[in-house]
Amino acid sequence: PQLSDPGQMQATSVYAARREALMKAMGDGVAVIYANGVDDSAGHRQSGDFLYLTGVNEKGAVLVLALV
Repeated sequence: PQLSDPGQMQATSVYAARREALMKAMGDGVAVIYANGVDDSAGHRQSGDFLYLTGVNEKGAVLVLALV
């Protein structure tokens, strides 16, 4: 996957902690989060929720969270 500009990225542990907090809040639920970014004059701009949870700036990506 294409990660955001390294100067703007958090440590991977930050994104993992954010996903873990969301999964804890969900309980037994399942979350499916689509990377619905847009293309503009600056290039591809990832959707905020997806970027916040993953740090990934890839078109068409999907994040699925579920307890196993």
